[in-house]
Amino acid sequence: MATTFGKLDFHTSFRPSSAFPLDAREYFESYAEALAAAQKAVEAGSADSNYYYGQVLRVVEDGVAALYQIQTNNTLEPVGGGAALEGITARVETLEGAVGGIDDAIAKAVAEANHLKFMTVTSKDAISEVMLPVGATRDSFIYLVPKTADGDDSYDEYMYINDTLELIGHTKVDLTDYAKTADIEAGYVKKDASARLITLLEATKLEAIEEGAQVNKIEQIKLNGTGLTITDKVVNIPLATNSTPGVVQGTNADNGISIGTDGTMTINKISQEKIS
Repeated sequence: MATTFGKLDFHTSFRPSSAFPLDAREYFESYAEALAAAQKAVEAGSADSNYYYGQVLRVVEDGVAALYQIQTNNTLEPVGGGAALEGITARVETLEGAVGGIDDAIAKAVAEANHLKFMTVTSKDAISEVMLPVGATRDSFIYLVPKTADGDDSYDEYMYINDTLELIGHTKVDLTDYAKTADIEAGYVKKDASARLITLLEATKLEAIEEGAQVNKIEQIKLNGTGLTITDKVVNIPLATNSTPGVVQGTNADNGISIGTDGTMTINKISQEKIS
């Protein structure tokens, strides 16, 4: 029946002038309404219902738009779900299996790769007589020969290169030129975040200072036994008065005393009224 219903051919497209769906049957504002419509669906072409199997319904509910397709059991499946989703799931599972197989193959290849291995032998001459494991080649080993002459546990390392046995090195590590932790602690000052190293000029200044030397600082100034006040590193010596010792100032006036440049004092002319 699905292929015998009538058809109407159009040679032009629809161009709606408003936001209305072309097929009002396919638009719903709740999933419940769309499901109720799907339960009425029949085979396409039947006159028993307005809905048919395979029809796509549009649902806009709570601000979310979704597409559903009516199934032959009168249920709704999200577009892309149902059999299509099952097919995708099956293909994903197949792909995961294939990837897992690749991982296993890589792991096997790595395990079976011809890696270099170490083998300890008693002497260089014994290398050619070594019984190798099944499938192994002599150039896949580094042969360790004890260096008994050195009296330690180091070994000479030999390897077949282009079918020729070659000495490629030894296991002994020479740390002669490397400083030990104890040497560093004994010979160097540890870094202190609150201090800094001094310059050569600063060191020279320090060497010139005698042990126990103190800062050249005058702690007190006295004038005739009376201590003077020190303010901001300055001492003010006052002029002398009858009751206060201090600086004496000379004068050239009569009845006065003048002071010469050499510090000597000379009595000036004395008026007769001063002589008693």
